[in-house]
Amino acid sequence: MPSGSDGGRVALAGFLYQMIAVYGLQAAAEGAKIKEGHGELTAIMHPLPERAKIVHESLGQDAVIRTLSGIEGIDEYTLVQFKYSLPASTTAISVGDMREIADRFRTSSEEAERRGVSIYHCYLVTNRHVTRPAKKLLQDFTSDDPNSAVYSQLTIADHAPLNLFEQWLIDLGHEYGEEDETIERGIHELIGSLIVRTANEGEPLISQDAIIKAFTGNAAARKLTWAALQSNVTEGIERFRSIVELGTYPVRRKLLDEIAGAAHSRALVVITGGGGCGKSAALWQWADEFNRTTNEKHGTPIVLSHARRVRRMWPTELLCAWVITLSGIRAFLTGKILSPHGL
Repeated sequence: MPSGSDGGRVALAGFLYQMIAVYGLQAAAEGAKIKEGHGELTAIMHPLPERAKIVHESLGQDAVIRTLSGIEGIDEYTLVQFKYSLPASTTAISVGDMREIADRFRTSSEEAERRGVSIYHCYLVTNRHVTRPAKKLLQDFTSDDPNSAVYSQLTIADHAPLNLFEQWLIDLGHEYGEEDETIERGIHELIGSLIVRTANEGEPLISQDAIIKAFTGNAAARKLTWAALQSNVTEGIERFRSIVELGTYPVRRKLLDEIAGAAHSRALVVITGGGGCGKSAALWQWADEFNRTTNEKHGTPIVLSHARRVRRMWPTELLCAWVITLSGIRAFLTGKILSPHGL
């Protein structure tokens, strides 16, 4: 066991690991899709975000996932314990270590029972290697083992590096159009806030809103992903159809093809004609087809809006109204158009 300044550094690194991990798990669950291909970590995330919340430093564990509506209306808690080594290759988790880990889970389970809470599962998340004999404890325990109930509920997610959880946070930040530098500042803000809340409040909730606010400056910001924007455009098109009372669009195919070809090759397309000749209907049918057939390929334009008053700064104003971020507001004030990451 390291001592002195090295011991303090290892302890601090372990605390950092668990903070980044709980935020990373929440970010991955809130992302465009739950990250697959990461073994048991994927199973931890599946109850999030619809049915569960992550709480930091609760019931004597590093994190607790509270499933809000368990079987028969009883809330179910999942205990999560993090183990971190710096570097990971130097210390494997042995049989003795596993027994200590199980003891800690058992103590938390007993406390939960006193509170009238049901423990659904236990997870060990670590960047370290877990030895084969330590893993065998989960299959070879006997009924008279005091930790038998823990072993039957325990799942190990080993070889889970710190940068994996960091990358999940970065991925979520990109979905809101933020650059890496802004996301890094947001992660630092989250860590500082969690330390203060843990010390002052105890059992702080890890929320999506806190992550989004740290990255964008506003918890109400919306994603800059194709799926999010496509849904918004579809709603706008449907509103237009109900306003003009069009069951089907009475527009010639040739005209739609001409609009599509012009929009593909030109930055500005103007359609002229007498009042009531179908200019708006033609444009909105083109928008509907464009919205349904365009994919998330890099460089594809994805924002469609009714331009009632086109004026200077209108593209920036349109984008800032969607993103609702501090960087978006700054771009609007300085006359610069945002260039979201990856879009």
